Amino acid sequence: MTPGHHLARWCALPELKFMRFRGINQSWFELEMQSESRFRACPKCQQISHSVYDHRWVRLLDSPLRDRRVRLRIKKKRYYCKFCKKPFTELLQGVYQHQRCTDRFDRSIRYYCGSFQNLVQVAQHHGCSRSTIHRRLYPALAKDLRRHLNYPWPKKVGLDENRFGTKKGKYYEVDYNTMVTDMVHDRLYRVCRSKNVSKVFDQLKDIPGAESVEDAVIDLSEGYRKLIKALFPNARITADKFHVLRLLLPAINKTRNKIAGDRRTNPIGRLLLRSKYNLPVSHRWMVYRFLEPHPKLQTLYQFKERLYGLYRTKGHHRASLAFENILSDLKNYEYDPDLRRLRFTLIRWRVEILNYFITGLTNAMTEGFNNKAKLVRKMGYGYKNPENYRLRLLNACFG
Repeated sequence: MTPGHHLARWCALPELKFMRFRGINQSWFELEMQSESRFRACPKCQQISHSVYDHRWVRLLDSPLRDRRVRLRIKKKRYYCKFCKKPFTELLQGVYQHQRCTDRFDRSIRYYCGSFQNLVQVAQHHGCSRSTIHRRLYPALAKDLRRHLNYPWPKKVGLDENRFGTKKGKYYEVDYNTMVTDMVHDRLYRVCRSKNVSKVFDQLKDIPGAESVEDAVIDLSEGYRKLIKALFPNARITADKFHVLRLLLPAINKTRNKIAGDRRTNPIGRLLLRSKYNLPVSHRWMVYRFLEPHPKLQTLYQFKERLYGLYRTKGHHRASLAFENILSDLKNYEYDPDLRRLRFTLIRWRVEILNYFITGLTNAMTEGFNNKAKLVRKMGYGYKNPENYRLRLLNACFG
């Protein structure tokens, strides 16, 4: 490869001249270059210097080229500052100060960290240690997040918890994060390292624009409801539709197991949990025949279907009437602990459930990011550092 070859011009950094190509082995090759600069500014006094003091050779890691690892051997110039009476080494474009790799190497690491399964494979591909990948990756991710997520609170947000386990000594402790979703721009906005109300409030209180949040979607969590009322004074809270519809599913499963046993091959378990309007006629009659000799399970199933029917209602006024009818009918089953618990929950969350018929918002986007968080943990085979996990998750869920 000659100095005038187009590949040599592409491999060289600005103000560097390609000198020689040398193949080290089947996995590595080295490019020798020298600086063509004629003057540099002193880093202390910023005065221009044209006096070359001496030269110095440095080696830098560069991005791989067609599965071959690249190393640059550069002959840099050292200038003499007449005002400071001291020599200084020139800075190269595309190389940060006191670094032994190029900016192209950092960009390559960020790209391959999203393509490979784990950081060990990225380190093997680039011919460096895992500690080098960690040092180069996570500060770059934090810098990208400060640039992309540097804006006030959006008008619509969603909150949900995300499970995160940490190993402390010989034991594995389960911890939780709080995920805040920007439902306007379809992206994950913040990840807080707790689900405690006071701790999450301390981490989010300094973000500007909290008074402009109009809608917030949560599951049936009393802690998150208190957090929203304290953090977003003008927000309208909407209870997630999915969590309301599944209020009776544990009671139905428990009662069915007592009747038919926990046989996974029995299809009636899945049919009982689905809405009857999504079942074919033959499956619907199969459910009716199974429920006929079991009045308790039949009652639970009927109220589950009434919750599905509530969300098929059009308009807030009609939904309010249907909601009150469900509460009045549940009052006749005070002797049943499952239905008594359902009525108590519906009364506590009456306003938030009916707000769905005004906003039409659900927490489906946040649940999707929660699923992506599980994939990030699996691809990394777990994370010891919660801050590294937070950075990887925010970059993976940034649209």
